[in-house]
Amino acid sequence: MSWHYLVNQIIQHEKQEIALYQQIAAGAPTQSLRNMIMEMVEHERRELHFWHELLQSGGYMPGGGYMPGGDMPGGGYSDEGYMPGGGFMPYDKKDDKKEPEKK
Repeated sequence: MSWHYLVNQIIQHEKQEIALYQQIAAGAPTQSLRNMIMEMVEHERRELHFWHELLQSGGYMPGGGYMPGGDMPGGGYSDEGYMPGGGFMPYDKKDDKKEPEKK
């Protein structure tokens, strides 16, 4: 299976999740719960946007990263990271060597 097909499958699942969350929110017993569920809807919309952008870009991740399966030689990841729904999160190799915080 091509990665395009799999990404399209994810897109369809994201759309289904959004519709289900909206139905749940509509029946939620409190405004607070509705708000929490609608935040989850927004999270799913951001993920859906990410997958649409990835598909449209031919495998290049938003923010300049790279998704394996595109047409870069050798494939691979950038040193930059991306968290769908969480925004851009740079990866710093120095973080791997940090000592635990002392109390």
